[in-house]
Amino acid sequence: MNRPTAVLTLAALLAVRSLSAADNNNQLDANIQLYTVLAAINAAGFDGSIDSALYQAELKPDSPNVARLRLEVRKALEAKKLPVISELKKIYEQHKPRHSDAEDFSQYVSLALSITGPPDFAWKGRQVDIPPDAVALEEFRSMLPDFYVQAGIDVLWQRSQPALEHMIQAYHSPVAKMVFEISSYLRMPLSGNMGRSFQIFVDALGPPNFVQGRAYGDAYYVIVTPSVETRMQDLRHAFLRFTIDPIGTKYGLKLMEKRSLLDIAVSAPALPEVYKNDFVLLATESLIKAIEARLDRTPQTVTAALEQGFVLAPFFFEQLPLYEKQDQSLRLNFPEMIEAINLKRETERLQSVKFAAAPSGRLAKLPPPPPTAAPAEKSPAGKMLSQAEDMYDNKDYDKAKPLFLRSLELNELAGEHARAYYGLARIAALQKDPELSQRLFKKTLEMSPDPQVRAWSLVYLGKLSDIAGEPEQSRKNFEDALRVEGISKKAREEAEKGLKQISKP
Repeated sequence: MNRPTAVLTLAALLAVRSLSAADNNNQLDANIQLYTVLAAINAAGFDGSIDSALYQAELKPDSPNVARLRLEVRKALEAKKLPVISELKKIYEQHKPRHSDAEDFSQYVSLALSITGPPDFAWKGRQVDIPPDAVALEEFRSMLPDFYVQAGIDVLWQRSQPALEHMIQAYHSPVAKMVFEISSYLRMPLSGNMGRSFQIFVDALGPPNFVQGRAYGDAYYVIVTPSVETRMQDLRHAFLRFTIDPIGTKYGLKLMEKRSLLDIAVSAPALPEVYKNDFVLLATESLIKAIEARLDRTPQTVTAALEQGFVLAPFFFEQLPLYEKQDQSLRLNFPEMIEAINLKRETERLQSVKFAAAPSGRLAKLPPPPPTAAPAEKSPAGKMLSQAEDMYDNKDYDKAKPLFLRSLELNELAGEHARAYYGLARIAALQKDPELSQRLFKKTLEMSPDPQVRAWSLVYLGKLSDIAGEPEQSRKNFEDALRVEGISKKAREEAEKGLKQISKP
């Protein structure tokens, strides 16, 4: 056995040993504080993505309760008519952000991670260490002990265990494999993290398809909510961030000698502000993206990262094969990488880059902008949507439905989300679920659909309103459809036909 292989194998064995120790400490788990806080905001009016088709679908044939748990808990709490709810609703409304479910959800995640469990739900640690968005919710926190008792959260928590355990089991093997892969590649077992911890919490009471990371002191937390498929790319990114952040901090002064590259990065419209203000963070994120591309054997993603403004991603991608051929861990090899950054060469490389206009994003985020990239059919989500439409046309709705659902996770373009919701809305109508169909068509209209999808959604809403005995709403929908520029001939005919039928005595 040659030496590099021996080093890699030893790192792999240590990674497995470290993961086993982490499992004993419930590194992948549910959390009673998070469950209580999310139950409280659901009772107080948080509706983030509650109309998502995910709640009407089974995540897997053997686990229908995972997707439905949030609805069941909401119904149970509503039936109790708790005295504490009116006050919780007032406080919740005072702190409700104007813009997004992500921002709304995020502040309560911060709160949950900053408090102890029942019965007190007191602040953990020093007040000065509590994140500001959590501190702002002090009044909400003070209501949690009463809510916990009145709602019977201890009973609901026990009833929720089968669904939560299913989520944990779905992630257990993939997380173990991911930790093994990353620790082996970096030659940095978890045992070398010097008291730092990486904790994943699953929770079914949050909005679907969310992954949120938090770093508080020596603890790194990742929150995962229900999704059709496990969000392993996001978890791998979080684990890389947890592992590589201390390396960037350790060699921060050395990295800052290359800071002139930040002057170019700040001109990238899609680059989040946090990276424009922190060159060390920008450099380490560039390294993470390069490692992901190397592990996935997808060099094209390095170009995409560069166009987003991660200006050192190509450099690190070129350096990683050299790192792989030597013996040291990434922690020890990193100074050599920094030394190899040639500012003149990197500046020349960046002169020809055309930065993207919009961020690609992957963790929890604000609502996506309308499409500005290539046509949807050329993207992974676009291809999946085309397959789903083919199955829909062939009346194979059971196969089309999961494809529409999965496409919602693959792309951030609002137009593609609109096509997915439009497909799910039509299937719901055909499966005789008019209420779900109506909600999904309305969701389609919120997602910047193209003219044809917008027009047809309004036509379908007109028909559903007519069936429901709401002639005025039906008329409005048909009239709105006729006002859509670019409406197809067939959609126009159906809208006009609908209006005539309403007009008949």
